[in-house]
Amino acid sequence: MDGIGTPHHRRIAAELCVGFAPHDKAALARMSGDDLTAQCEARAALFRYVYALLEQAKADGLESANNPRLSAVAGMWDLINELLVNAENAKLLANENAGSGDSESAG
Repeated sequence: MDGIGTPHHRRIAAELCVGFAPHDKAALARMSGDDLTAQCEARAALFRYVYALLEQAKADGLESANNPRLSAVAGMWDLINELLVNAENAKLLANENAGSGDSESAG
């Protein structure tokens, strides 16, 4: 569907996730632990904000994320969810790598 506020926003968000993820993951992999923590915190804050918008829409009687009036908000939630997962996974991987490096040097 075309036009502002139509369900295509979720499809566009999915396409953005697929195209942006490799760049995001590569950049996150180069970050320090402190920078990864900052990324996780910033992305989590945005996630909570967009989630609150969706919850308010539900409270206002707009139940479906496929509702044309919620399409852009739902698409943004899909996008920020992907960004948050990327950052959390990068942080977990960095922590695992740091832990395995410590055990190698101790052994």
